[in-house]
Amino acid sequence: PSHAFKIMTGAPLPENADTVVAKEDLMSEHNLIAIGSSVKEGQHVRHKGSDIKKGESLFRVGTQVDIGAQALIASLGIATVSTYSIPKVAVLSTGDELEHYSKAPKWGQIRNTNNLMLCNLLRSMGIQATDLGTVRDNLPDTVAAIKDALKHDVIISTGGVSVGEFDFVKQALTEANIQLEFWKVAMKPGKPVVYGSHESGTHFFGLPGNPGSAFVAFSLFLRPFLKKLMGSTSPQDWTINGFLSEEYKKKSRRAHFLRANVTMDSEQPIFNISRPQGSGSLLSICDVDALVKIPAETLVIDMKTKVEAILLK
Repeated sequence: PSHAFKIMTGAPLPENADTVVAKEDLMSEHNLIAIGSSVKEGQHVRHKGSDIKKGESLFRVGTQVDIGAQALIASLGIATVSTYSIPKVAVLSTGDELEHYSKAPKWGQIRNTNNLMLCNLLRSMGIQATDLGTVRDNLPDTVAAIKDALKHDVIISTGGVSVGEFDFVKQALTEANIQLEFWKVAMKPGKPVVYGSHESGTHFFGLPGNPGSAFVAFSLFLRPFLKKLMGSTSPQDWTINGFLSEEYKKKSRRAHFLRANVTMDSEQPIFNISRPQGSGSLLSICDVDALVKIPAETLVIDMKTKVEAILLK
């Protein structure tokens, strides 16, 4: 009675003590103290098991080991944990018209930005991709590039997946013994997307060459696929409901995925459609954080009709 121990933050409590008073709440002189505030029993004390109880399950299979999880695991004295491996991904583009973005394109050429865009999208997921550059528009080169990339877990190509005279990807898949699972999806943009698999376990995704289409196809197919491959039990991105900032009309009976930026108005999400929405537009994927889905059967969406959007950030 009438005695106190000096204690530093984080130290164990002295025997029979149950309460701590902060230094700034008392006055001290000549080993005498005066407490200047009311004291509540148990204050400023952290009890054993207050954060984690014995036998408590902390993480389920499929939980991403993020910064907080790493710190918590380390606090338990666990130096290593078993995780899913990060897939090895190869990225390539097809097209005689493509030149590296660091070089000046010749007449009839454009800069290849797809590889850069896809590698950065993969990097944002924690995946370091191998950039295989550009493959010329002929069957032997396309076959050779795909066969060489089979040492990776996933191959992503852009261009050459439609029905043009120089679109060789579909034929090259047969030559490389990749089983085609689907080709063409009823969506806009990104209709001519391809998926196939090889007996070695390698997965192949052929995306359209237009960058807007490639961005949308990556977001809808590859992001959840790769998250699933890395063990995620909830690979799909979050969706929210909101309203368009303007009326939208479409002609085709395909589902449309509009690149948009999300703002809040009276606590309701508002989706501001990027302009332009063309499949070849790089401007349309700048400052984009959502894809607004317009169902196939719907031709007109006004500003009062709720729509669903997939969040990308």
